[in-house]
Amino acid sequence: MVGVHSLLDAKSTIPALESLGYVYWRENPHPGRMFFVKGMPPYGKQRTHHVHIVEVDGEFWERKLFRDYLKAHPEEAKQYEALKRDLAASFQSDREAYTNGKNDYIRAVMAKARSE
Repeated sequence: MVGVHSLLDAKSTIPALESLGYVYWRENPHPGRMFFVKGMPPYGKQRTHHVHIVEVDGEFWERKLFRDYLKAHPEEAKQYEALKRDLAASFQSDREAYTNGKNDYIRAVMAKARSE
């Protein structure tokens, strides 16, 4: 995740990331971020990397609280890992269901992170 002051100004980074093999998802349904993917078919065999560019005062930037909370609470990180493994096994070919399956857990952890 890359934090910027303005997504409009960050559009100038598109050519540089594309030169590194990233594809910019222009139809991204989340207006608060720019999303780049590397290796996604048909441009590669499988997705290997992704980059989110977000405004530092926006909703997506706040998600780093989640990361920081997991780093500070290894037992919570293990629970998240187990959830992700279960979801990956259950939704091997449905990435959206996998992602949606994490939502309630992430919201609960974010509430804990904000209260600390």
